[in-house]
Amino acid sequence: MKKERFNAIQSMRFFCCLVVMMGHLGFLHLFPVLTKWSTTWVLSLFFLISGFMMVYSYLDRDIPCSVTDNLKFSIGKIRKLYPLHVETACIQFVILFCLFFLLSGKMVASSIARFLFRFGVNLALLQSWVPDRKNYIMNFNGPSWFLSVMLFAYFMFPWILKLLQKLRTTSKILILTAIIVAVNVVSMAIIAVNTNYDGEIYYWYQGNFPITQTVLFFEGCVFGYLYHIHKKEQGDARKEYSAALWTVIEVIVIVFFFAGSVLVKKISNGEILPGLRPVTDCYAFVPMIFCTPLIYIFIVNRGYITKLCCARPLMYLGDISLYIYLIHYIFANLLTVYDAIVGENTMAEKIIIRLVLAAITILISAAYNKHQKTKKAKKEAAAGKA
Repeated sequence: MKKERFNAIQSMRFFCCLVVMMGHLGFLHLFPVLTKWSTTWVLSLFFLISGFMMVYSYLDRDIPCSVTDNLKFSIGKIRKLYPLHVETACIQFVILFCLFFLLSGKMVASSIARFLFRFGVNLALLQSWVPDRKNYIMNFNGPSWFLSVMLFAYFMFPWILKLLQKLRTTSKILILTAIIVAVNVVSMAIIAVNTNYDGEIYYWYQGNFPITQTVLFFEGCVFGYLYHIHKKEQGDARKEYSAALWTVIEVIVIVFFFAGSVLVKKISNGEILPGLRPVTDCYAFVPMIFCTPLIYIFIVNRGYITKLCCARPLMYLGDISLYIYLIHYIFANLLTVYDAIVGENTMAEKIIIRLVLAAITILISAAYNKHQKTKKAKKEAAAGKA
């Protein structure tokens, strides 16, 4: 079967990245209405999309499965982003070193050793395994914890794909998924109750622990596999609907997504139905319910909203979205320093500053993308001559 081009999904990645960037820049907090929905769901979308696209890309390929092969596969998948991870981490290293040591005057050997050790853990992309968000996960270049999780998810992927291919039937796959999700929900509930919904362990296990987040990646893989089976079975016999009807469906699904996010955040804040909090705080379960329909309409791409997302500029921004994701946090930290030094600005100044920083981040990401492509072309030309 001919592979599809999921152009709208590519644009969705940019929208997810944009929300994260504006959240870290403090833009969303300038408008109280925007803080009513959970921005953490966009990262859930990242993991679900990644799982879906991995299955659809590798379903017809024979991937060797062993610890060594999986490790090579995983490293190969993040190789494109790793140099930028190192570069952004080094920039953050300089900023943090100057702020912590030079301004505080605590230039003692033990502090420097701990600082360098945390930096090494970050460069090795092992930070998400440490239940310490302040000193490890969000230190240096905070968003790179996503790469730390994806390194493990890609490592597990060949086994995940083999398992899905072995189970084959929809019922067996759904039963396995239900068991994995149930274990995840129960473990989250146990930790939530024992930590009173607070503390490093709770927030780490909820949102950064690689195994927890890989459950989301696995759900995306399941979605991709079942979508492939469904498409193969239907073939050309699929029922077509008008673009207008699909647009109505898209609006309903988008409203469902945002309404669900608002509802879940109210439960997590203890405003309503507090007894459901152990379930809603499980980010590997609840987002699946509300994010999967959203991903599906972007995959189908039949309505006017998703077709608009296939515009070339949006697809380009989707292509560089992970560059934007890794670069923006530098400006977010610099903005924090600026706000601490300058003090309060007017609302108009705050908005303008943040929009300018967002634009600069996108321009730098575009320049970096162009540099990488030029570098790759030169290598291929040199290899051709050799």
